[in-house]
Amino acid sequence: MKVFFLLLAFAFGTLLPPPLSAQPCLSNKPAPACRSFFITEFGYGYKATSPLHRRAYEVFGNSSSFYEDEITGRHLLSSELGLMRNLNADYGFGATHFFGWDVGRQLHGGVKLRMRKWLSDKESIDLSGGLLLWGTNAGVFEYPSFVGGASLNFSDWESFNLTVTTLNTQSYDYTYYYEGVSYRSFSPRQNEIGVYVGYKLSSKPGLVFNAASLTAFAVVLGFFLASGPFE
Repeated sequence: MKVFFLLLAFAFGTLLPPPLSAQPCLSNKPAPACRSFFITEFGYGYKATSPLHRRAYEVFGNSSSFYEDEITGRHLLSSELGLMRNLNADYGFGATHFFGWDVGRQLHGGVKLRMRKWLSDKESIDLSGGLLLWGTNAGVFEYPSFVGGASLNFSDWESFNLTVTTLNTQSYDYTYYYEGVSYRSFSPRQNEIGVYVGYKLSSKPGLVFNAASLTAFAVVLGFFLASGPFE
């Protein structure tokens, strides 16, 4: 954990804004066309692995039962915003903030480091890795956890990608007595490796989709707050 944050601090130190004469490009291009450029990705991923079913057990006296609840889904909408600097004409290095929505379920976010290998003026390969640091189901999942991936960027603004996440559930185990009979409820710690294959927009199209999604989120949040407290 400490090593990762040291690397992240180094990344942001490396990516400090260049002089005004060399401001970051919005389009992704290798050096010398761009000294640095923004990452503005918005994408969809379909989970190739099975969703996680959390199993819980109940024991009441001499009888027992269990039930399962599907707590992750098949569809992931994700956003990555950050900055990458071209180290030379062949390689770039950067950092992004990752935001993902497991559609219909939880939101989670974190940070990633990214390395790019330029194949041509337009094509490139990215490898990334980082940590999910928070989620809306913090009472169900443990944080931090891993997020990483790879992408084949075949133009300035679109790519095929592979995203990998690991999620661990929090275990619980409690017992109480009712009229002299014990009741126990427990769930063991479970883990999931999620593998998503998908497509991303970047550059100007990615920026447009990110802006639209943030606007929609702000509208929904504003409507929710304006509706007043709930009983």
